[in-house]
Amino acid sequence: MAGTEGVTPITDLVIKAKDGDRKAFEEIHRRYEKRIYNAIYQMLGDVEDATDLTQDVFIRIYNGLSDLRAEEAFNSWIYRVAINLCRDHVRKFRRIRLDSLEQGGRPDEEGAGSAIEIPDWTDNPERIVEREEMQQAVRTAVSALPEHYRSVVILHHLQGMDVTEIAKVVGCRVGTVKSRLSRGRDEIKRRLERYLEDKR
Repeated sequence: MAGTEGVTPITDLVIKAKDGDRKAFEEIHRRYEKRIYNAIYQMLGDVEDATDLTQDVFIRIYNGLSDLRAEEAFNSWIYRVAINLCRDHVRKFRRIRLDSLEQGGRPDEEGAGSAIEIPDWTDNPERIVEREEMQQAVRTAVSALPEHYRSVVILHHLQGMDVTEIAKVVGCRVGTVKSRLSRGRDEIKRRLERYLEDKR
């Protein structure tokens, strides 16, 4: 976006928003809302939770803008806020389920959100993600990953982040991100292979 003629760079918008320019913050919200929602939805798999937490992200961003020291760090910061809110939500949800006998099964996820479209991976035929039933299998495989694998897979393959930025978001080394990506992809491939075998 920063290199597009006629489009205000995000760093300029952040500076203006920090100075109290509401229109600048509204533009930030417009640019990031869908991406942040998609990331949260892929983490949690629930439309209502994703909607609520997306709103929470922008409330926190708005209230914390004055503490952001480097405008160019905004992209990493907003995703870090989103990932941390997801982690807090999962921990809270688990406590509620443990503490309440009235809490039944997991929230209804049927038909929630849009289909995941993952870019081509090595040895992963493109046709796999083009079929709706396979997209559901991919969705299930991603959601079943441990959180530390799931977050880097979502940020890299669904949000298009490079490993350096992901490392800033999740607070670990680049090598750790690469390792988690590799293991996450391997686990997804194993689950998809089992799915294909069951379909034969």
